[in-house]
Amino acid sequence: MLSADSHCLVFPNTFFAPEAALAHPQVTVWSRDATSWQELSRWGARSVLVPDAAFALDAAMPKYPDGQGTFLIVRQDAESIGLTIDPTTVPGASPSRLADLTLESTIPELVSALAPVEFVISDRLHGGLVALLLGKKAILLPVDYHKIRSFYETWLVNVPSVGFARDVTDAARLLPELGDRTVDLTELFRAYADPALDDVLSRLGSGIAHGRHTVGARS
Repeated sequence: MLSADSHCLVFPNTFFAPEAALAHPQVTVWSRDATSWQELSRWGARSVLVPDAAFALDAAMPKYPDGQGTFLIVRQDAESIGLTIDPTTVPGASPSRLADLTLESTIPELVSALAPVEFVISDRLHGGLVALLLGKKAILLPVDYHKIRSFYETWLVNVPSVGFARDVTDAARLLPELGDRTVDLTELFRAYADPALDDVLSRLGSGIAHGRHTVGARS
């Protein structure tokens, strides 16, 4: 139960089923893709479209735009659609470059694994996003609901360094078409998150001026 002078902010996430708590009048939900935002709004929740918070790390992450070969990040959990993966059919891939990398790896471990390659193919959203933050070219693959496709269509469809494919064969075909990234993901995140945070603070009556407390601000 929220007190009368409190407000709950749910940071960017994907939603696909009604949750009564999210429709509470003192809750604001940041949806990280357009489908989730539409669904939450339909359920009566106060929802704002904001990119995944990983975008805020773009200014801080090291960049390794060069490299050779391809890393395949493939999940094995309930969200998987059971993609058939043969790394020998993907240019520059190998069995040693096939793993559910973001399941338990730390950020330094992810950087170490992905820094040497040029391309990343991933059905884990954050696997693809970490690749983009490192300056890699990435292809996102679907899971068993709208999460990755909708996120791609909401934020990344016009970013030359990332694509979306229905399977690994389609992804391998798209790799040569990828270009260099021209979008600052931190600035994209702040363009949506800063005004959304101001709205939450205004509901608390805090009087905090815009710009003094920003999300993902550079130090």
